[in-house]
Amino acid sequence: MPPTGPIRIAGAGPAGLACAIELASRGLDCEVYERHPVVGGRFDGDHQILPSFGDRPWGEQILADFQIKDSDLDRVPLHAARFLDDAGRVAEGRSAEPFAWLIRRGPMPGTFDYALAERARALGVRIHTGKPLAPDRADVIATGLRRVDGLAVEEMFATDSDDRIDVLLDEDLAPGGYAYLFISKGEGTLGIAALGSFRDLGGRLDVARDRFLELGAFDQQNARAAAHGMNFCLAGTALDDGRPCVGEAAGFQDFLFGLGLRMAVVSGRLSARAIADGRDYDALWQGALRDRMCTSMVDRWLYERGAVRRWLMRKMATHDLQVLLNDLQRHHWSKRLLLPWVRRFGGSAQNRSEMEAEG
Repeated sequence: MPPTGPIRIAGAGPAGLACAIELASRGLDCEVYERHPVVGGRFDGDHQILPSFGDRPWGEQILADFQIKDSDLDRVPLHAARFLDDAGRVAEGRSAEPFAWLIRRGPMPGTFDYALAERARALGVRIHTGKPLAPDRADVIATGLRRVDGLAVEEMFATDSDDRIDVLLDEDLAPGGYAYLFISKGEGTLGIAALGSFRDLGGRLDVARDRFLELGAFDQQNARAAAHGMNFCLAGTALDDGRPCVGEAAGFQDFLFGLGLRMAVVSGRLSARAIADGRDYDALWQGALRDRMCTSMVDRWLYERGAVRRWLMRKMATHDLQVLLNDLQRHHWSKRLLLPWVRRFGGSAQNRSEMEAEG
């Protein structure tokens, strides 16, 4: 039977708000408790990617399912990106259809957080900001990172420069990760993400800035610094004493690119369905997300050995970028064969799944 009292969600990030929107759309009463004084308080206008490649739902379908108003969310379809490698090579990828949507995070109007909160409130969800809720008092746990496996250092800034999407794939500069420069509509995000080795990321960000400047000048005005953690976990269960954990609280991330927004909203909605329909949450998320995470763990192992970088740089000039990214992330029999070996002997990619035994 569906619960009769208000369902309490700890955390008003995308996963918690996705859960609340799904519950409210089914006519269930729910409340969201957020420790920050505003929804989106972890961020300050940071650009992020909502992918339209790999497993569905793609970015446009996620936004359509939430029925977010165009006036509440600034979103930019991405059809082109430049990729740089450690040897100085540059490849430009283009796609006929958007391979991703560029959105911003934070409490201000136009961000993904703001748009989700507005949609939730329109459905009658009560959001209590500045009021943390202990996990043992919540029905759904969406409280964010439980540990840090990866770290991103960023600068957000205003700019007069032209729009651009640049990604630097250099294992020495960003071990297990990449650097990025996103500029859109007078706002920019410069960042570097690394897994395993976080030493002097600020200095490495300066090196990445110089590499991007070699591609073309850009100015930075009123720069703000930020740092964000990433949690990768392939657990046996996403339940904490029977309570669904969603998004970062469950370690749901794509192991290859670290893009967690899609898994956050998908897991949030699945937790709502488990509650509303009395279904097994572990069975739901494992059916929807586990194959993607397993495949991306193998992709991560290949990336750390340069195979993914070389393949992308070689194929990009002659292939549609969205098709290329789909091919990269597809579930293939060879990846299924590699998975047990990667999990047992695969170094850092395997280490990020160590919580499965704990689960």
